[in-house]
Amino acid sequence: MSNFSIFQTGLRSLRAHQQALDTTAHNIANANTPGYSRQRAEMNTFYPIAQPGLHQGGKAGQLGTGVHVTEISQMRDYFLDQQMRSELSRKGTWDGEKEILARIETFLNEPSDEGLAATFAQFFKDLEALSQHPESTAQRQSVIENARMLTDSFNQVSRQLSNYREDLNDSVEARITEVNSLAERIADLNSQIVKIKGDGENPNDLMDQRQLLTEELSELIDINVKEDNVGNWNISVGGFQLVEDDTTRTIEVYEDDNNEDMYGLRWEHNQRPVNLNSGEVEALIRGRDDYIDGFQTSLNELARTLGDEFNAIHNQGYGLDGSTGLDFFEFGEDDGNEAALIRVNEDIANNRAKFAASGIFVRDLIDGTEEEGLFVSGLTPDAEFEITEGETPAVNVDDDRVEVTVPDDYTYQDIAELINEHEEASELVQISFSPEMEDEVIGAFPGEVALTYPGGVPEGNADNIFAMLEFRDERVMEDGSTMEDFYRAITSEIGVLGQKADRMGKNQDDLLSNIEQRREEISGVSLDEEMANMIRFQHGYNAASQMISRMDQMMESLIAMVR
Repeated sequence: MSNFSIFQTGLRSLRAHQQALDTTAHNIANANTPGYSRQRAEMNTFYPIAQPGLHQGGKAGQLGTGVHVTEISQMRDYFLDQQMRSELSRKGTWDGEKEILARIETFLNEPSDEGLAATFAQFFKDLEALSQHPESTAQRQSVIENARMLTDSFNQVSRQLSNYREDLNDSVEARITEVNSLAERIADLNSQIVKIKGDGENPNDLMDQRQLLTEELSELIDINVKEDNVGNWNISVGGFQLVEDDTTRTIEVYEDDNNEDMYGLRWEHNQRPVNLNSGEVEALIRGRDDYIDGFQTSLNELARTLGDEFNAIHNQGYGLDGSTGLDFFEFGEDDGNEAALIRVNEDIANNRAKFAASGIFVRDLIDGTEEEGLFVSGLTPDAEFEITEGETPAVNVDDDRVEVTVPDDYTYQDIAELINEHEEASELVQISFSPEMEDEVIGAFPGEVALTYPGGVPEGNADNIFAMLEFRDERVMEDGSTMEDFYRAITSEIGVLGQKADRMGKNQDDLLSNIEQRREEISGVSLDEEMANMIRFQHGYNAASQMISRMDQMMESLIAMVR
């Protein structure tokens, strides 16, 4: 080995330690960079040269020629990376469900004094108070106002759920846009990485970026990642390729006719549905279509049952003015959206006397029979009533006396409308008739009718209210429960699901923390370790410099001797 070859050995050492120092500096600079994996300069002996010797038995000996850096490797455990992607997808599911269920619980506001359960209880509490004084207009007004609060609670919860469902639907579209964007960026990185690897280099920083983007993608949807022999990461979702080499396939959203035009997911290239098992997008869809839609269905069932069952009882009773057959609750024509549309009948809300508290209404026969006829009820203690035949219909009110003249071709309905729509007469008497007899022509004119008073509703009668109060504890729901038990069951279910999502989310956080800790032990940058490496490589660099310097001095001495 010549003295000049020693210079080459020293130079190689300088270069190798310089690269090691550069790599160490790069590690230190990126100690806090998200997704960065520690790099290492892999040093190996340089190619030896053959040097014949007297004792080699005719074979050349191997003479070392120093060191060189074969590659800048990346400290990474790909098994841990795969675990991280899988668990991030599950984390996206539980975190998404936890947030959705927490919002639903906020809308329900249970238990509280303002929730639906409290307004339901207050409504029946006021009914019980009205049963003690059914003629009290103030107490009747209280019942009507609390009924309005109850229907407002139904309307508000339904509206909030509907609006939130629309928000989740918009979030699905936004997240899918993000999925497609991430896929395109990963495909672009695939292209760059393959080119650089083809030149024999390791694009470590680009691979870190790809890993970070893939983890972001896995939190949104569940993915399967496979690396080919040239360095591409091919990513599939539900059996179809999302990323293949440097190309992507797009996931698109569309309005699903079978799901109230909510967004569905399908592959753009073949129109096949996208199958998801976990991830934030799957949580959004489940929250939108299972939790919110399911709860709204139950809420609609509760509102419809309340309205139908309560109306059936109210229809059988009588108001202070003798009105009967009125629905207390009303719905719009949009079946399946009862909770959003339920309201108190405006006729009753504007005239509390029409609330059917009584089970009895006193009335006197004018014409026909007690089963099918025309009747009059006195509404004041001194009311008097007379009906006679005349050529033209007329109503005359003199103090408390009502005198009516009608032609002989007037039907029961004509007579009822004539008197009941007369402003003064309708305050003294109430005309009613059997519904099936509305077209019956009056057959007799009794003249003076002796009114039984108290006419209308007997004072203190609350038979119909007692029926309403009994209905509260009846098992009227389809599952055999009472209305309040039914509502408690569905609110409890939301609470239980929320607790489960919270618990599973925390477990997932602990698992991810453990994986990340193990990964940091391999890929993380330790500043103390890097500083120690820097000193070590610096000493190596200095030693190589000293070796070159000493050889230079030897060469100068040798040249001086020759001179």
